Amino acid sequence: MAQQNSFADIMKSGKEAYKNANYSQAIKLFNKAIALQAQNSEAHYFLGYSLSRTNSADANGIPKSSTELTIKSSLEFEKVNQLTPFYSGEYLSLDPYTKISSEWGSAALKYLYLNKKDSAIWALKQGKGRGGFGDFIIKHHKMQMDLCSQNAFLFTSGDNETYYMLYLQLVNNHRADLKIINPSLLETYWYPKMLTQSFNIQFDKSQRDIDSTTWITWRDTIVKIGNFKWTIKPSYGNAYLLRKDILMLSIFKKNNLLNEVNFSNGYPTTFELSLGTLCQKNYLIYRLRNIKPARNFDKTLSESTKYLETLISLNKNSYFDQLYYDILRLEVLKYVEDEKKYGVKSNAKKLMLLYVSYFEKSEVPYLFNSTKLYHDIAATNLLGP
Repeated sequence: MAQQNSFADIMKSGKEAYKNANYSQAIKLFNKAIALQAQNSEAHYFLGYSLSRTNSADANGIPKSSTELTIKSSLEFEKVNQLTPFYSGEYLSLDPYTKISSEWGSAALKYLYLNKKDSAIWALKQGKGRGGFGDFIIKHHKMQMDLCSQNAFLFTSGDNETYYMLYLQLVNNHRADLKIINPSLLETYWYPKMLTQSFNIQFDKSQRDIDSTTWITWRDTIVKIGNFKWTIKPSYGNAYLLRKDILMLSIFKKNNLLNEVNFSNGYPTTFELSLGTLCQKNYLIYRLRNIKPARNFDKTLSESTKYLETLISLNKNSYFDQLYYDILRLEVLKYVEDEKKYGVKSNAKKLMLLYVSYFEKSEVPYLFNSTKLYHDIAATNLLGP
């Protein structure tokens, strides 16, 4: 009992050190906890996170991150998956499988910044071989990429999407033509340079101007680029435009919006640069367009079937996989609702029956109340009690 109490006290102190960003102390404490209980997955999980934050506390630290620390942190998450395939301890931002993808995806970006493409590919393969880059989410992002036209822009809604698409482009050599950009990383000093040297993404600013860009005061301003005209509102505090917005606008000006522009479906409805009013849903992406496309039920049915066929690859032990699973459920149910409202009710029923054939016996819980609500309404209205 004394040892158990000692272990609990050490874990509590370690978590406090971690949450106070005292990562060196956290590492010492979690190592001490593991010495007492080597098979405790939560201790390994928190040690992995502490090593990760030591390696790179935020995105600005990625270029200076250490491969040795990447390996050490990855090994801890691999140990968690070995001990408890479904991790149920205290949870930080990512599950262990997704965190492995994140560790090695960050390493790949570091190598691309250093102009070492072969090393970037090596890092991504390491991530896959160690339990990251799950097949289900890879297929999800492949479908997103395949909805884009040749040489299109595709803006991701977060780091993990970026890492998966990077894996597809560099390892699988899939849709290397796409210009994939993570707007949040434009806030860093190194990412714009990496985009130019590795993916030939051009800005209308010099490298010196890019490096010195921070934020500017801003008020509602009408902007016209190419065939698009819209009002850009302040992105921060109703008074400022942030660095990422300024650089994103710079990319659009340089390209004159000649290439198709898409956003992943994980985007908040506000979008970047106030583009929400010009973006229309196109299955798993949003596309910048002036004209609403015609309804096409056959295409909707075909795309929905593709989504549902990927479910065989689901890793039920990964929260991130479950999250994307629920997103797919919600997407198909939204198509059902849209067809019921604006299309043909018999088509809505056909789509709902397709949904039921894949999801009816699902053991994956609903993560979004909205998904459950869409399901209940559609099932009652189209299939009866």
